[in-house]
Amino acid sequence: MMRLLTILLMLLPFSAKAEGARMVLDCQVTTRCDATGACEPADQPRQIELAPQDIDADGVGTYGVSEADQESEAQALSRTGPYVWTDATGVRHSLTLTSEETAIALSQDFNNGAQTYAAYVLFMNCTVTL
Repeated sequence: MMRLLTILLMLLPFSAKAEGARMVLDCQVTTRCDATGACEPADQPRQIELAPQDIDADGVGTYGVSEADQESEAQALSRTGPYVWTDATGVRHSLTLTSEETAIALSQDFNNGAQTYAAYVLFMNCTVTL
């Protein structure tokens, strides 16, 4: 994780330089867990693109998020996350880079049509491109 942080900080040391720089995560979901804690193996590709919009030197601020032809605006607490956003369908997402090659995504659906709460956690192996 330190290596990833070092790379990110070296490439994006100042917010002015960071504006417009994109980070693409090409991930493979390895495990999916539901809100009850039941987990099962998964094999699903997922690509997420993060584009800084208004961030400070530590990566705190607003990012554009693109995934599966949907674009949203995320808030982040650092360059490695958590990134938090709500997509066009009302599902809340949180993404955190947990190492140089792994990430965790949490999705919460409060409006899934059945008047019930649905949530899941994805454990992913990722390649990060800056």
